[in-house]
Parts: sequence; structure tokens; C-alpha cells
Amino acid sequence: MAERLDRLLRAVTPLLPDLDTVEYYANVRMQIAFPSNMSRRRESHLLNDLWIAALCIQHGLPLLTTDRDFERIEGLSILRE
Repeated sequence: MAERLDRLLRAVTPLLPDLDTVEYYANVRMQIAFPSNMSRRRESHLLNDLWIAALCIQHGLPLLTTDRDFERIEGLSILRE
């Protein structure tokens, strides 16, 4: 497993949030309304996904997802498998 991870990390450039990402995240977060009955676990998962969406927008990259919630985010290019 460690060898596979090492190969992957050599083949890609990981993107990490920076101060510029915060602005993108805030914009994305304002576009998604959370239902009042959403579980804390689901909310936490969605908030993490929004950081990924913000990074994609910031760097002009598409997001591969099956989650329809992302269709409402302006400026996010979505890929479906």
C-alpha cells in the first residue's frame, strides 16, 4: 500500500488550501443551503467537499463527482463517470 501511495504522489501535484482558497470557499459556501434537518456527519462531509470544490475553481480544474449538489456551484466544471 505504501508503495502505491508513493507512486501516486510522484505522479501528481497535491493541491493544498491557501489564503486565496478561503475566498473561493466562502463564495462556494454561500451558494449551498443546508437543510435544517441535515445530520452533523452529512454536514461535515459536505463542508469538506466544498473545500475541494473551491480548490477546483481556484485552479481551473474539473471535479469528478456523482453528487448533484455541486451542480448549483457557479464556476465549477463537473465531470461524471
